[in-house]
Amino acid sequence: QKAGEPRPTGFTGLLAASDLGELLRLGHDRRYPRGATLMLQGARPSSVVLHVEGWSKVVASTEDGRDVLLAVVGVGDVTGHWEAVTGTPCAATVTTLEPCCVRAITAVAFITFLEAHPRATLALLRYTITQFVRADRRRTEAGTLDAAHRLGSVLLELSHAHGHIDDDHAPVELGIPISQEEIAGLISASRQSVARALATLRQRGFIATGRRSITVRDVPAVSATRDARPAGFKALRPWSSSTTPTRLTQTSPINPD
Repeated sequence: QKAGEPRPTGFTGLLAASDLGELLRLGHDRRYPRGATLMLQGARPSSVVLHVEGWSKVVASTEDGRDVLLAVVGVGDVTGHWEAVTGTPCAATVTTLEPCCVRAITAVAFITFLEAHPRATLALLRYTITQFVRADRRRTEAGTLDAAHRLGSVLLELSHAHGHIDDDHAPVELGIPISQEEIAGLISASRQSVARALATLRQRGFIATGRRSITVRDVPAVSATRDARPAGFKALRPWSSSTTPTRLTQTSPINPD
């Protein structure tokens, strides 16, 4: 990887090149339009899905009929691995947020691959633990931080998970087509709180917003919000307009060849 180039991300970014090539050869590409269901909560999946292009969301439906956004997944991420390993039904529904390309691998082939490739199994363990750590942090933040700080934290998480990021001072444009209501579910807040949080971060020059897109203008400042107390939030440095944002949607898709 050269300086300034997108870094490998997600589960596939943790794999050795030889392991990744062999894994990709086990499956086949499938393309889906926006709004397509890749996995359905409660159903038993037949495939593990490697996300090659585009963004999707992971949503869990509660017994009282509410839908809770658990995660946003993009290039390099994998879904259905937990169900393949445990043999359990899907814990959540995965739906495309935009036209997507995935590589589908049968659960049997995926398990056989893991059994024959211990380094890949360790990579999957690291990937899964990272997801658990993020979920635990969000639960902790829900009880200790206000909506603006929680929003800043999840924006930073997405920037680092799916950005380059070689230069921590470079702005990052999150081209993830999710609504304020979906963001609210992600950080355990109301839609009104998310609107106020976006306004707060925007006023301080930390972010810029467009139609279903957010640019993190000052990654170090947003990073400071994760640990800063609300009283110290105003002390974070403003954004400098001298740099051009990097779009996360420009992350190189996985090459199946």
